[in-house]
Amino acid sequence: MFDKVVLVTCGVLFVILLVVLIWWLKVGKKRFIEKRCPERLESTDKPRITFKERG
Repeated sequence: MFDKVVLVTCGVLFVILLVVLIWWLKVGKKRFIEKRCPERLESTDKPRITFKERG
């Protein structure tokens, strides 16, 4: 009985951790950058210069 409780608890915590991780990768990271350092967001809008264009 105790083993089942531990197994279910660990399973639920693992699922919650996965949901939070997926949310962070999709939504949270951009929101964090918007609030903390908006200048980084502006620099990503500029087109990047590749090595072929330089040389």
